[in-house]
Amino acid sequence: MKLILVIAALVALAACLPSEFQQFSIASVETSQTDGPSPTPAPIRSTVQGVDIDVLVNIGKAAWTIVNDNKSVFNYDSDSAYIVPEGITNWTQLEYWSPPVSVGYKAEWKNELGLHICDFEWALMYTYGGEYNDAGQYLSHVTIEPKHVNLDWGYSANVQVTIPADPVNLGSTESPIAGIEIRMVVDFTYLGFDEGSWTYHWFVQGDGAYQVL
Repeated sequence: MKLILVIAALVALAACLPSEFQQFSIASVETSQTDGPSPTPAPIRSTVQGVDIDVLVNIGKAAWTIVNDNKSVFNYDSDSAYIVPEGITNWTQLEYWSPPVSVGYKAEWKNELGLHICDFEWALMYTYGGEYNDAGQYLSHVTIEPKHVNLDWGYSANVQVTIPADPVNLGSTESPIAGIEIRMVVDFTYLGFDEGSWTYHWFVQGDGAYQVL
């Protein structure tokens, strides 16, 4: 009871203090930023009918074999990566695809005497520019097709293709541009003994561009 009386007395005393004393009491606070960059607002997700156009996924394969024991085992439709918006289940749901791109390569392996061991021809292939509801540039049929393989007696070749990383968006939230790395590894054996491997890398984009890594 005595504590309540003391508090009441202090409140009454403060009210009676001259205005020159009351001006030292804290009544409010105002805070502002003095330097540095302004905060970046969280991006608004671009969603159309349950499809996130800026979230890119591969609905195709992530690894496959194109040459097994010197023979092509390639299937164009199933042995491919398809980089599309999340929520899409088939690349045919997208429109305005550009004609397929095919970039041919050839390599010849020789022994230390300069004699032929293997010649191999292949093509980097992809279709680009697919849109969903007039937005984005996506990829389909990203793959490597074996064209020709020829080895000397006793040698065997196996060729694997992989998509080693997740797709990336090279554009904006509203106008995504798909990007994906594709890798090819050529392995050789001679009479069952390992003769080494060679790796090739490319980066393919939804706007049609590509790079050799």
